[in-house]
Amino acid sequence: MQPSEKTPISSRPVAPGWIRVCLAFLALTTLITGAWALFAPLSFFTTFPAPGHPWVALLPPYNEHLVRDVGEFNLGFALLFIWTTISPERRLLQAVLWAWLVYAVPHLIYHLNHLMQFALVDQIGQIIALGFVILLPLLLLVALFWLPSRHTQPI
Repeated sequence: MQPSEKTPISSRPVAPGWIRVCLAFLALTTLITGAWALFAPLSFFTTFPAPGHPWVALLPPYNEHLVRDVGEFNLGFALLFIWTTISPERRLLQAVLWAWLVYAVPHLIYHLNHLMQFALVDQIGQIIALGFVILLPLLLLVALFWLPSRHTQPI
């Protein structure tokens, strides 16, 4: 094959399966959060993440517009995570993961500074949940740094 010829799509390497599983997890969590907030904003406000644990409602006031915006934002990221799960090109993966961290790190910092009105189980739950969606992308970014360049090539 000449250097200028393109490799057929079917023979191009893709990201390892575990990277795709992690991306699919991020896609699923943002899809659920986004759809709930966009299509049932009051329910999201009063019961997220689960009945009896109103994480959002303890940080009032309710603002339908803002909750729907959060839903739209999460659905946008769900699309990006789905896209990168299907077509895991290295630079796209890096851009999506860094963009997510631009959101997720300040989000965690805010919640760390507003835990006092939550029950201990909810404080721990928030730290774990919000910390995990930071640690997972960081793990993926480190893996992409060390992953041989033959993986996650542009299509």
